[in-house]
Amino acid sequence: MRSALGLYGLLLLLMTRPVLHRRHWVDRAPRLAILAWQASSVGLISALLLLAVLPLAPVTDIGVDLVHLVHACGTALTSHDVGVAEVVLLVVAFAVLLALCRIGWRQARVNRRARRQQRELIDLVTTPLNGNGPTACLLEHETPLAYCVPGRGPRIVVTTGARDALTRTALELVLRHEQAHLRGRHHLLLLWARVLRTALPLPVFRTGEAEIAQLVEMLADDAVLEPAERRSLAHAVLALGGPGPAGALGVGIGARGAERRVARLLGLPRALPRSQRWALAAASLSVTTLPWLTVTPALAAWSGQCVLPA
Repeated sequence: MRSALGLYGLLLLLMTRPVLHRRHWVDRAPRLAILAWQASSVGLISALLLLAVLPLAPVTDIGVDLVHLVHACGTALTSHDVGVAEVVLLVVAFAVLLALCRIGWRQARVNRRARRQQRELIDLVTTPLNGNGPTACLLEHETPLAYCVPGRGPRIVVTTGARDALTRTALELVLRHEQAHLRGRHHLLLLWARVLRTALPLPVFRTGEAEIAQLVEMLADDAVLEPAERRSLAHAVLALGGPGPAGALGVGIGARGAERRVARLLGLPRALPRSQRWALAAASLSVTTLPWLTVTPALAAWSGQCVLPA
């Protein structure tokens, strides 16, 4: 069982990037691609934690009851039935878990404070963007820029440079894009990706953070469906190429990635068939749950067998 978990974690570590990064189906289904990236990270962390915990409990006594599992782990530790390697692995696993919690809490606090300060500053230096709702604001600045500040009391900021560079239709599409960011709470997806990359600075998580940043932009682009409107939005993406402030999401995320988004907007990619979407969703769910099913098989629970084979 331990060898299976170790092999599973190693496969996820090595294969996630080749399977998910810039594959042909990813741009056709950005929501499913984000789900797949998240499932892979959760599956990898789960495999690491279970690999660390399993040696501390006699496998023949592990039941589906979490209390019994924790008790068995404590008994194994106090009876000195584990080796140095198992203790080191346990320390590493729980250090990773602690780092994820600590960095996540700190990043959430920093982002919340930064967004609050941004909103206060925005209210001081902007004027309402007439006819576009209470959250849309106009900032006097020559740089063409549009971005949103999520959280309580969200704001959408458009500079005068962006207003002058865009047609009225393109500006409305940009606002629709930013509203999609706010509705979808895309900043939470980016927060999780950033926490993973900071706590575990591995290539797979660095790639995952950059890819999810691209995918949430594509997801917001899909708020615009008409072919003519998507062409207008593609021109807006090229015009608004500057990065927004830290903690904000913007329609333009710089030259890197803009070409991919523009090609997608102009190419009108066909949606994946329903059967393929369901298969990808099921595969993502399996990646997340497989380590836990390895420890407490669902079939054993249903048949009343709460003991795993040695």
